[in-house]
Amino acid sequence: MRDRVFISHSSRNRTYDGRTPTRAARLRDLIYDELGHKNYSVFLDLRDIGPGLEWRSEILTALDRCHAFVVLLDEFALASDRVRQETTIALNNRAVRGTPFVVPVLVDGVGTERVRRMGFTDVDLLQAVRLDADADADDVARVADKVTSVFAELPSRLDPADAEWAGFLSLQLRSLDDELRYRGAAALGIEERLCTATRAVSGDLLLAVQLLNHGGQPGVVRAVGVLRWGMRPEHLARVVRLLHPSWVDRASARKLRPPDGPIPLRSALNASNAWVGRHYLDVAFCFGDAHIKVQEIGFVTGEDADRSVFAELRGQVADATRGTDRRCYLVVVAQGVRPGRLLDALDDLAEEFPDVAAILLLGPRGRVSGRGVLQLDALAAGAEELAQRFVDDLDHVAGVAEPA
Repeated sequence: MRDRVFISHSSRNRTYDGRTPTRAARLRDLIYDELGHKNYSVFLDLRDIGPGLEWRSEILTALDRCHAFVVLLDEFALASDRVRQETTIALNNRAVRGTPFVVPVLVDGVGTERVRRMGFTDVDLLQAVRLDADADADDVARVADKVTSVFAELPSRLDPADAEWAGFLSLQLRSLDDELRYRGAAALGIEERLCTATRAVSGDLLLAVQLLNHGGQPGVVRAVGVLRWGMRPEHLARVVRLLHPSWVDRASARKLRPPDGPIPLRSALNASNAWVGRHYLDVAFCFGDAHIKVQEIGFVTGEDADRSVFAELRGQVADATRGTDRRCYLVVVAQGVRPGRLLDALDDLAEEFPDVAAILLLGPRGRVSGRGVLQLDALAAGAEELAQRFVDDLDHVAGVAEPA
């Protein structure tokens, strides 16, 4: 559902000569058109109340549903009881429920003292955009740009599934404090000004859509790693399941995606495609409490290589887990080590370090003697088959697959 903007104005849209459009009317039309181009649902009575409709009911409904309220105040509007009533309703709604976001525009040199004397209480407390009395057409266009710049451009279209998820993500984001939202937006390259004071206008929906559109990419991992601090665990689990991964087709990715968090306890994946392991590490990072750091271990190839496997692994794991009781994800880059011997070493590690989840990356494609999944008994029944199918699905992928 698109965010809604209500434009309040005087219906007197001609100057006293009856022929020349007022500056407010020209400004109104520019703002209406530009917000439409940015994919907002804009309500303007002159354009949106059809023949036979009861205009008072239509206006009250639009006021109740709007996320933002732009009021154009020239002398005609200041003398209009209807504009005053619309503004009062919008400000009352803003005080009670936090929406709509109100943008006053003072036209033809109207000042805040004049606004206050004419009964538009509390409007003078808001930062206004101003258009001087001697403004020309270029000035009107510049002010229109200044008003619409507050509104971030929204996506032109969301399919039904993405629209539902965007609504869910937007709701979660609105429950977070501003600092978390700004940091999460920064991780995605979204300017802070587009999230400032626009929570009910576009900021949360914009951030939600960017998360959806860039799922599985590094910026999203960083963003979710920040945002998780303000989310309830069950909501965080839903967000991570949605966003990770997008670098493989969704049907395959969901086969191995855990129901409530990172894959439980210990597993070892023989993944010639490193993105399988990267997926688990990214998910672990998003959940925060399941990821300490990553250690890469390379083994010298040769007949004696497998003899030192356990000693090498044990030293790295001991260093990574010292002084913490949180789970550690260990990346093993092991070339020239027989899979069977490596599995034995991992099994021994599982006995000594029960909180370690080892993700095994075995060298470049085509140089691995073993295939599929090296299964430890801690995995749930049936996971091996699903993991095998998941790795099979990735065999044809060269590097990163096209996003779903």
